[in-house]
Amino acid sequence: MFKVNLSRNVLLIVLMLLPMVGIELTTSQPILAQAQGASRPEKFDGFFAPKGKGMPDQSQGGASRGMCFGDTLNHDHNESGLISLITPQTNSGLSAAARPMFLAHIPPSTAKQVYFSLKNGDESYFYEQTVTLTSSGILKFQLPEEAPALEVGEQYRWSVALICGTRLSPDSPWASGLIERIDGGALLQKAMTPMEQASAYGRAGLWYDTIASLFTMVEIQSSPTAKAALNQLLVTEGLSPVSLAVESLAVGELTDEASAVTGVVQP
Repeated sequence: MFKVNLSRNVLLIVLMLLPMVGIELTTSQPILAQAQGASRPEKFDGFFAPKGKGMPDQSQGGASRGMCFGDTLNHDHNESGLISLITPQTNSGLSAAARPMFLAHIPPSTAKQVYFSLKNGDESYFYEQTVTLTSSGILKFQLPEEAPALEVGEQYRWSVALICGTRLSPDSPWASGLIERIDGGALLQKAMTPMEQASAYGRAGLWYDTIASLFTMVEIQSSPTAKAALNQLLVTEGLSPVSLAVESLAVGELTDEASAVTGVVQP
């Protein structure tokens, strides 16, 4: 009799616990599903250079010592690498932006200003600005809204020069590269995260838009993933290690002296 009562008691306890077990299993399923469906950290897909676009057009020059640099320049520093434009190996890249961002690495110097210019082949398009140099590192030149939009299918030359004294001179260090605007089409019709945008630009071969997206994530969001992707992209495109100082940003301010500058030195 005792055994029968004991078995019944055990059976009652099991029956009482079953609903509680069912509740626990029911509430734990969404949590498990959420963990399984959690998105993985975003990755940069890389840059795919368009075939047949761009020819090597390295254009750099200027004094290596004395003007601007004095004795601060290392003796083993290549003279042609004083100013490193953030461009592909061909020094010519594509953009779908009407007013793109340009990046250049400025070495330590005594220069207080940097001159930027952008023009097409017949100089019917010409834009210039003078930027106050606050430190060495990567300096960005963002075309403002008041600047004329780049025309689709047209190639432009952009140039950067250090103003070592009060104005440009034949000895001013300078560098120049090429950019061509193309029709971006429906590249970003759907909502994308910043890293997805950078990857979409990279797959489309839009160098300037890819670099601008990664750089903005580094500058504003301090994204380590974007920084690693940017550095790897620069190394892949053959840029020197001096160009990888993305932690040292020289974000200059526009000055009112652009009209007084007498044009950048051209090759």
